[in-house]
Amino acid sequence: MQSDYAICFGTIPVLSDTLYRYTLRILKYYRSYGWQLKVFTCRLSGFTEDTGTAAPKPAAEGICRETGAYPDHEQQKLRNQIFFLSEHLSLIDRLADLIRNDHPHGEQYYWILYYTYLSPRKPECTDEILELLSGQGYPVPRRTYYRKRKEAVETLAVLVGQKKELWETGQ
Repeated sequence: MQSDYAICFGTIPVLSDTLYRYTLRILKYYRSYGWQLKVFTCRLSGFTEDTGTAAPKPAAEGICRETGAYPDHEQQKLRNQIFFLSEHLSLIDRLADLIRNDHPHGEQYYWILYYTYLSPRKPECTDEILELLSGQGYPVPRRTYYRKRKEAVETLAVLVGQKKELWETGQ
């Protein structure tokens, strides 16, 4: 269905509301998805019995490509979840880097996305995000931050829309 995807006419992107909400949902749960990916990987790789710590984790792609190593239905489900999460997280990372390098406001958009959604530690409040942005050389007032955040998410959503196969598998 063509209206569900971001379509570019020249340089003016047309963005569907559904795609924007989907991208925003991925961003809001980015840290949680990263944690789930680590948990699923630990469950498949097992734990060392003597220390209780996670064994060295194989790459998500390697787990997903192995055939016959995990015949159990539950482990197949875990492999599918690992693959789905790793694809989405790596897509967001690649597209954020693309925005940073190629968009006219890319560096500022990148840091806004990074501190708001992608950093390992979630900031406590908007004021903390504004302080972190000031530290990067992008001091912005609160109202400007909210406007720029929306623009950054819209820019990312346009790029996510171009990745049709991932969009179709998304929930």
